Amino acid sequence: MITHSVRETQKVAADFAREVLTKNYHRYAPQGLPRPPHYRGARGIDPQRLVPRRGIEKVIVVGLVGDLGAGKTTFVQGMARGSGIDPNHYVNSPTFTLINEYKGERMSLVHVDLYRIDKPIDFETLGLDEYFIPGNIVVIEWIDKMPALKNKVDFRVTMESVSEKERKISIERKMP
Repeated sequence: MITHSVRETQKVAADFAREVLTKNYHRYAPQGLPRPPHYRGARGIDPQRLVPRRGIEKVIVVGLVGDLGAGKTTFVQGMARGSGIDPNHYVNSPTFTLINEYKGERMSLVHVDLYRIDKPIDFETLGLDEYFIPGNIVVIEWIDKMPALKNKVDFRVTMESVSEKERKISIERKMP
């Protein structure tokens, strides 16, 4: 799909987050797999009501791929909104801190930016293992810089700048 503004990119991401939380993500399955007849999407659902009181049953990992300026952090901002994270939290790129965590009532959004990682490093060395727990959505920018995470990714979001304001976004669900 192609978005034409920051706001539209954030809306796509917010809708995606809601669909992930409701497990209504069948449209992201690889081509050729049938969609269940009950699939309707998740628009208009209150994100606070999506997450069960006990939290998300498993960690959800989203890998973001795209060049500088492709809109990866903008996408994470939309995911935070769609996940019900307090709108007063300013979601910014953790380029220098590597990891930002945004806590919600029943789940947390963990934003990881591997841009400054020059060589493949160990998953545990970076401290990511402590965030891979049920109740977290972990979104990792520059996921390709850490091949060890390839098998942990549930969704791969590829972003490309088409023009100054337009972004091409493709979302693919990784099958177990």
